[in-house]
This record gives sequence, structure tokens and C-alpha cells, in this order.
Amino acid sequence: SPRSANFEAEYLRRPETIRRRVGVSLVLPPDTDTPLLARENVHKPVETRRISEGTALFSAEAVARATVDGMVAGQQLVGFGLDGFMLNTLTVGLLPSNSFAEGAAGLFLWPLFRLIGFGYTMYHD
Repeated sequence: SPRSANFEAEYLRRPETIRRRVGVSLVLPPDTDTPLLARENVHKPVETRRISEGTALFSAEAVARATVDGMVAGQQLVGFGLDGFMLNTLTVGLLPSNSFAEGAAGLFLWPLFRLIGFGYTMYHD
């Protein structure tokens, strides 16, 4: 789950990893256009298919580039597209922000994103 993974990423940011300059990034990849996803889509449960219908399909190259860029930039949460931005904003927990703008955006957008998430959950239930 995002919360437990977020805790693990935060836990790995302990003094011993910082002192040794070890960075930890939690990457939340989107649906990626690969042969594996094509095979998965054949047997995907109806509920999962409905959730996936509303999200963008990313190329493997775009996911790889954004993953590497996020890790190099020191991002602790690497998301993709609007869904990834919203997920990062909602699950950031006590992780430090990479910038003041990111922290301010999270502070002001969290209530809106939570409301959207509530609507999304109600729609899919």
C-alpha cells in the first residue's frame, strides 16, 4: 500500500543512509505500454479494468526517463502524470518537500485532492 511503502521510504532516510549519501526513491509507475501489460489486460478483473480506463498509458521510455530523472533530483516519491502528482500529494506523510513550492502545493491542494479521491471512490463503489 502507498502508506506502508511511504513509511519504508521514510525509514530508509535514516542518518546512516544520509551520512553515506544513499538516496531512496519510491517509484509509483503508471500503466506502462509493455508486452507484460498487454498480457495482463487479457485476464484483468473487471474492477481493475475500470480503474485503468481513466488513466493514461505511458511509454516504457517515458517511465524510465522520469524514474531516473526523479532519482537524480533526489525525489523521494516519483509519480507520473496528474494521477501520480495527486497520489504523491495525498500520501507524502512526513517526508520533507523537495522545494517550498512542492510543500505549499501539497498544503493547499491536499483538501481538494482528498475530495476528488472521495468522489472517485464513491463512483467506483
